[in-house]
Amino acid sequence: MLGVCGEWSDSQPLLHTPGDPAVAAVVRHQEGMISTAQLLAAGVDRGAIKWRVKRGRLHPYDRGVYSVSPVARTFRAPLWAAVLACGGPEAAVISHRSAAALWELVPTPSGAVDVTTLRESYSANGLRVHRTRTLRPDDMTTLDGLPVTTPTRTLTDLAEVLSPHRLERACHAPKSPASSMPQFSVSGSPNSPAAAPTRCTRRSTP
Repeated sequence: MLGVCGEWSDSQPLLHTPGDPAVAAVVRHQEGMISTAQLLAAGVDRGAIKWRVKRGRLHPYDRGVYSVSPVARTFRAPLWAAVLACGGPEAAVISHRSAAALWELVPTPSGAVDVTTLRESYSANGLRVHRTRTLRPDDMTTLDGLPVTTPTRTLTDLAEVLSPHRLERACHAPKSPASSMPQFSVSGSPNSPAAAPTRCTRRSTP
């Protein structure tokens, strides 16, 4: 069940057989989500995974990802599932619109979760994968353990998918990095909606 502030506070459905305490420790920090690789690392083999699915202790959620609940109960649960489906925190980060919502630069989007990865992966229902070769360590950070692009990198990515008007609104959000910089501009690739540089000049307060 969920505790205060949406934290996973009870993983008892998984605590009945060997290997499950380690599983519970993982899902507690991943909003109730866990990958096949993590289950195997916790000592739960593929036969045991199938048994737990049959018994309703695990619920298939995405490719190679399971939930301990039949439904995602927090906003970040699908985000964790998306990261795990793309190889885990070592291989993927929440990005673009989804990252912008976490940083409160844009309203929470509906539809697919945006993930950026350096590895081979593909988009699917509920998952929009962006591949890149330019994701540097200083482009990434974490929010309560969830890997996510930094606000600055997020704005750069938004230039690829938002109109200039919406990009400018994101730039002027209270938590935007542009709010603390005298001049800040971003632009997308030549064929992106915001191909021309969008200047996010700091707005003065009355």
